[in-house]
Amino acid sequence: MKTASGSGVVPVDPDRLAYELAIRGVTQRRLAEVSGVTAFTISRAGHGRQLRPSSLGKLTAALLEIPLLPGSELLISQPRAETKKPKR
Repeated sequence: MKTASGSGVVPVDPDRLAYELAIRGVTQRRLAEVSGVTAFTISRAGHGRQLRPSSLGKLTAALLEIPLLPGSELLISQPRAETKKPKR
């Protein structure tokens, strides 16, 4: 599957991924178990590496399955909306 840019990969915001894990109280390893994506792939995403659309889809589906910790959004700050170029 090719993206609009034709590269077949999509950028991941590592700060947003860390936030999503934090408000659910889960680790990258737990997300790997739930999503079926390797821990290595999630680690790469956590460092701003690009992912295949299929891996991104599995991660987002898994995050939607994992419930939020009640009240976590009150104490965990959201990532800032900065425009960063993804690492290759």
